[in-house]
Amino acid sequence: MLLALALACETGNEVRATVTVPAEVAAAYSPSTQGLLLVRFRSEGADAVLREGAVLCGDAGTFTVSDFGDGGLSATTIDAWIEPVDGRACGPLAGDPIEEDAPLLGADEPQARAMIEGGRGGCEGNTATVSLELALP
Repeated sequence: MLLALALACETGNEVRATVTVPAEVAAAYSPSTQGLLLVRFRSEGADAVLREGAVLCGDAGTFTVSDFGDGGLSATTIDAWIEPVDGRACGPLAGDPIEEDAPLLGADEPQARAMIEGGRGGCEGNTATVSLELALP
């Protein structure tokens, strides 16, 4: 029995989204006209989760936002976009989920989308990293 426990994998999964905000997108924001980078994870068979990535104030950069789930990795769609915000400290955020009054992705925001396939097996198959680069609409 001890051998079985030693060979078992931890359950749960992680999807890491690395989002690049290029200079031409970042230029639309400033300390007085801030943008909130949002990342939505929609996994097959689970509720969508929307997380805050960063408050943008004019600087280009790359930000990583992760989402965690139970069980193996399933097919997931990741959307990233920017919404107007004000009065926040500029820079990366902890990736906390947004639960109330969640903004919806509109056609007029800088955005990006990526997808991962599900069904990965084994201990290493429970983590996926995707790269997204925001583009102007």
